[in-house]
Amino acid sequence: MASGSSAARNVSHIVSMDNDFSKLPDVVAEGRRVINNLERTASLFLSKTFFAIVISFAFLIAKSCGMAGYPFTTKNMMVWEIVTIGGGGFFLALQPSKERIRGGFMETVLSRALPAGFVEAGCVAIFYLFSLANPGFMSPEVTKSISVITFTFLSYLVLFRICWPMDLYRGIVFTGMAFFGIVFFVHRPLSARYGPGRFTPL
Repeated sequence: MASGSSAARNVSHIVSMDNDFSKLPDVVAEGRRVINNLERTASLFLSKTFFAIVISFAFLIAKSCGMAGYPFTTKNMMVWEIVTIGGGGFFLALQPSKERIRGGFMETVLSRALPAGFVEAGCVAIFYLFSLANPGFMSPEVTKSISVITFTFLSYLVLFRICWPMDLYRGIVFTGMAFFGIVFFVHRPLSARYGPGRFTPL
């Protein structure tokens, strides 16, 4: 409390400056909001980080063996980075949350991010291995486009998993991010924009 000695105030974690214990529930609620929302956003960003690390090392090894180098460009990951991770993480960080904190912070984040990142990287690796085994069936551009669509779709599954259990706010966030992603994918390859047969790879 504010009326305590200076030594007691210095070693305390929380000091009530107005000697009013009724403010403590608000302090606890704000702490829960910060930690719960940080767990969600950190899981989103770390899943991308794990994916990038695994894929970068995999293609670095492939390049050193004389095979294809890193195939993806910034525009290939626009929906993933801007919509599912950037937009989803931004709005989830703003949600009021009074849910009780369960488990350790790092345990919760890693249990969500690690599997997601490795699954996304594994799917891309499978497509490229299949393309190497059957070069006449899948060209490099087709393989890249399928990989982009796949890890973007998986990023929405990650966002859905992090939004679960759904409430009204998280449902609106997920639906909105899904809508913007669909608009992006439908808008880019329209032949009316590029001319007949001039589809641009994702």
